[in-house]
Amino acid sequence: MSLKSSQRQYAEIIHDDEICNMLFGIDLVGDESFFETKFYRPLLMPWKEKGKMVRAHVSESQPAKNAFDAVTKLPITNIAHGIRLMDDQDLLQRVINNDITYDLGLSSNYVAGIVTTHHPICKMIQSGLKLTLGTDDPIQCDTTLDKEFRLAANLGVSEEYLKKFSKLAFKNTIKHKY
Repeated sequence: MSLKSSQRQYAEIIHDDEICNMLFGIDLVGDESFFETKFYRPLLMPWKEKGKMVRAHVSESQPAKNAFDAVTKLPITNIAHGIRLMDDQDLLQRVINNDITYDLGLSSNYVAGIVTTHHPICKMIQSGLKLTLGTDDPIQCDTTLDKEFRLAANLGVSEEYLKKFSKLAFKNTIKHKY
């Protein structure tokens, strides 16, 4: 079976109401430097229409322009990582205007070598982005949610914003009908 065939088959499970009720969302991962919006849009639309999270991993290892198609042509509700979007203020404003949530994995950014010095999380907060914290890949990154929140605090994130991260994550869980 080809990769596209298996992706189509996986995306189709949203049409089974019993399975749909057990799912939180779908996550577009893979080669950040290229994905076909014409292929993915029809696969992802039913997920958004059913109120599920539609997340794309973009602009972590690639320049901000990598996220342009995801933000402008796909029905995404969340961006995983996306720290390079901070380099494109127009695209960043589209993310804010489209009410897209950023799901950050701080340890993941360091382990992958995406961030080598100070993480831009405080700049992301100041820009008005909606942010949540997660573990991304807890085994590979040797992390937990507690560690991620401590890391955020060590990077200068206030207690007020740490609470906002949790509240937004909970709100998104309810919003995406899980």
